[in-house]
Amino acid sequence: MAEKDKDKDLYLISGLRERYGLSSRQSVYDRLKALNIKPVGWGRISAEQLNQMDKLDEHLKKGGTLSNFGIETSKNQSDTSLIVAELTKLVEAIAPTPNPPEPLQALEELEKAAEKGWLLTTEQVKQLIGVKPTVRGSDRTFTRGSFAFVKSGKIGSQTAWKVVKVSFEGK
Repeated sequence: MAEKDKDKDLYLISGLRERYGLSSRQSVYDRLKALNIKPVGWGRISAEQLNQMDKLDEHLKKGGTLSNFGIETSKNQSDTSLIVAELTKLVEAIAPTPNPPEPLQALEELEKAAEKGWLLTTEQVKQLIGVKPTVRGSDRTFTRGSFAFVKSGKIGSQTAWKVVKVSFEGK
């Protein structure tokens, strides 16, 4: 048994060999080195350091090694992170979806863009009309419903589109 110092909560290193049933002092010092434990006094360790040594001894008795001590804790934390990530995905999958936008909201946004003369990126147009605007050859206009989208240069790396409201004459 590691002998406790009478004055403080310090334990004699010389008692650790008996405490852990080790055959040599070198075995004790190998364990101290593996845990990066430095004596806090001449030949003594603290109660906290003794607790670390006890955990290491338990790990070794379960078949662990000095080199893999602490890895199990990291693995458990990693497993916990994976479980949390999977639960998050599950909650997102079964959570109620937000109310869909009003059916005419996109049309109002397009009309506003046409009135103001705003240029929209391909991605913005796709979000509003549900499809990516495309043109073939020298044609620069893509028409969808009541709006035409005229290719008008670039915004960053995306094509810029000018929105034009198409008017239909009554017959």
